[in-house]
Amino acid sequence: MRQGNFERSMEQNSDIGFSGKNRLRDSERPSEMELPSLEGVHESQAEQADWRYDDSERVTEELPQIDEDYDAGGYSEGKEDSGRIREMSYEEKVAKQEKELSDVESGVKPFDRDNTHEVGNYGEMKADQDLRGRGYERISKDMVTDIDESGHRGTDGVYFNPNGHPQYLVGDAKYGSASLNLNTKDGKQMSENWIDQRLDKDLGKEKADELRMEKILNPDNVGACVIHVQEDGKVTYDRLDDAANVIEKDVKF
Repeated sequence: MRQGNFERSMEQNSDIGFSGKNRLRDSERPSEMELPSLEGVHESQAEQADWRYDDSERVTEELPQIDEDYDAGGYSEGKEDSGRIREMSYEEKVAKQEKELSDVESGVKPFDRDNTHEVGNYGEMKADQDLRGRGYERISKDMVTDIDESGHRGTDGVYFNPNGHPQYLVGDAKYGSASLNLNTKDGKQMSENWIDQRLDKDLGKEKADELRMEKILNPDNVGACVIHVQEDGKVTYDRLDDAANVIEKDVKF
């Protein structure tokens, strides 16, 4: 191609696009469309990003505060914090129970001795108190600390004393002339089967299995008894065999 023809060809191609169609000259171009303002959207997104990542104060307000009183025991009756209630320690429960017994026995707190519910709670608290004085620690759950508590089903108490004879003691407290229930769906109250059906709930599976194994390996190290609580507060013990028959009265643990 001659030089003159090449220049004319380049001039013509300046108005042709890559697809071969004519380009629009500037005078033929439509005016640019107005785009909607994104100002509000950007501010909203910025706010969200700021709230989630940069605003430490706002993030802190959304997070639960650390409760220094909380422990692995969780929360139950006792001390409140941020709407939750921390479970009382064993020592706190003992102190509360001791005060309740003192208030009941001194007349500060009313005690209806004709109310089976209240006398049951009183009997169980006196059993705990007396066995503490003999070196036994309650290892079962649901310690009664109030004469008006709703009570619970199961054994009245499972206790442990490393120097005791026996070391493990399962007890059922009876106030006044009350006696064991002879006919339950699990057999006689405080019989071996009756106790076994309640150990998991009273102790938790792991501790219950430890006690079961101890009874197999060292049967004399696990005992059962009826704990008699008299109206004057005196506490006595009757030892039971596996059929819940009394085999020894007024035992001195």
